[in-house]
Amino acid sequence: MIKAVIFDMDGVIFDTEPIGYEATKKLFKLYNKDLKFKDVIPYFGTGVKNYVGSVAKKYKVNEDMETLMKKRRKYFLQIAKKRLMVFPGVINLIKILKNNKIKIALATASSIRSVKYNFKITKLNIKLFDVVITRNDVKKLKPNPEIFIAAIEKLKVKHNETVVVEDAVSGIIAAKRAKTKVIAIANSSQKNKLKMADLVVNSFKEITLRKLDNL
Repeated sequence: MIKAVIFDMDGVIFDTEPIGYEATKKLFKLYNKDLKFKDVIPYFGTGVKNYVGSVAKKYKVNEDMETLMKKRRKYFLQIAKKRLMVFPGVINLIKILKNNKIKIALATASSIRSVKYNFKITKLNIKLFDVVITRNDVKKLKPNPEIFIAAIEKLKVKHNETVVVEDAVSGIIAAKRAKTKVIAIANSSQKNKLKMADLVVNSFKEITLRKLDNL
């Protein structure tokens, strides 16, 4: 029986991946590089520093990482202020889980600063989550399972009683390594790229209590 659900943040709770891509594209345009969306997909869920650093390496941009991160965050905030949204069905699913006494956690490779900003902009109540784990709480990020293991420990549930909701391959791998079940939601990647998950859905409307218990 499922006793806890752990949600990734970017691309799962908030529609941040297109915003992150646009911000990164604007950043690398400063260095005369034409970034393609396919170039960033492999780095979804692995943390912004790895995301930006990997793209910089691919495009041979020799710039100080702190400078790149600062510029990219500026662009991200400018775009997010106008466009950041919570995915449809998220709040309803959270309410259903809480009404059925299923614990919920947020586990993200983003910083606590980014988490607070996203919740503030969208006016989503962070207290809906029983546990929040960010990159500030762990040493290794996805596909390492540490972030999910930390969430499970704080939730005080067993690994096989837990379901992770992810949108990225790196997150699915991390969830599998943490020995949990995993639902992939095709918000940022094509469904065929997510088939290693236990269940792949197009939207939160497809996630029901029955499906959770049948995993």
